[in-house]
Amino acid sequence: MKKFFWALPVILFPYWILIAMLCLRSDVCLKSNDPYLLLYFIAALAILAVVSFVCSVSITAKSIAKKWNAHETARLNMIIKLSQIPAYIAIFVLGAIFLITIFTFAFTFFFIVYDAISIFLSGIIGVAASLRAKDEKLVSGQSFILYGIAQFIYCADVFVAIFLFVKTKPKKFSPQQPI
Repeated sequence: MKKFFWALPVILFPYWILIAMLCLRSDVCLKSNDPYLLLYFIAALAILAVVSFVCSVSITAKSIAKKWNAHETARLNMIIKLSQIPAYIAIFVLGAIFLITIFTFAFTFFFIVYDAISIFLSGIIGVAASLRAKDEKLVSGQSFILYGIAQFIYCADVFVAIFLFVKTKPKKFSPQQPI
């Protein structure tokens, strides 16, 4: 269970921008006269990005130090990537809405950068899962490179995470059937 604790900031990272947007639209923020309110939210998002990066690197380090096997790391990677899908859909829809007018193009660009950071954070853990699978000889060296690169490609990362999870699943030994 401790493994998932370190993954929580990475899992929740794409949701923070949506939460920040809801907070900015709330009555408390709209009635506030603080001119630096938007700056506070941007600073909070930057701090959350650093915390998520530290957690992502610590998960990768623990995995590479062989404290986790390939299946555990692949499972955590798959959970992270699958749980972020609703946030990506919401951010995509908001980005498409903000493309309608010329005055909100900056929001769309910010969403693209934020998604790229989120994919990078989860991709680091995906590379660790690929490396553990290679070290345990579950995938070849060429496949490791392909899977590692795919961890940083939008949409391909989810398919590769599921594939690595299935590929690293321990084989069940069945008792020999008498002939």
